[in-house]
Amino acid sequence: MHGADHDSLRARELPKPRIQRTIGLVRSNSHSISSTAQLFIDMLLERWGNSACT
Repeated sequence: MHGADHDSLRARELPKPRIQRTIGLVRSNSHSISSTAQLFIDMLLERWGNSACT
């Protein structure tokens, strides 16, 4: 706690937790997706890669 004037309070940094999740996207072959949905997919692929895409 920066600048705290409390004798009974202490601040400690905690290590960042590693959070891991598996996600999946389901798309219909018979319907097109919106441009917003496509941008979202592109953003995910850019951020996390497409190595798991089939």
